[in-house]
Amino acid sequence: MTHTNGEKKPLHKTQPEPILSSHKDSVIHENLLPIQRIEGGGPPKRVDFSTLPKPIRYFGYFLVAAAVIMAVMVAVVSLFR
Repeated sequence: MTHTNGEKKPLHKTQPEPILSSHKDSVIHENLLPIQRIEGGGPPKRVDFSTLPKPIRYFGYFLVAAAVIMAVMVAVVSLFR
């Protein structure tokens, strides 16, 4: 909070500081925002595979590749049927 002359007004000790983040940009549903703040994790984030342990990373790559191969196979089979 600021005064009319531009200097900051001190907060009371029991007042929480305002949350200064971009939660509004990635909120899926506006009613879920308070729940996301309570849990502390914020909005869901994309998985960065390079930070995971190798076995889990390779399993994730396998699942993604299997999904792509199955989608291609469905398209090929439906074309030639």
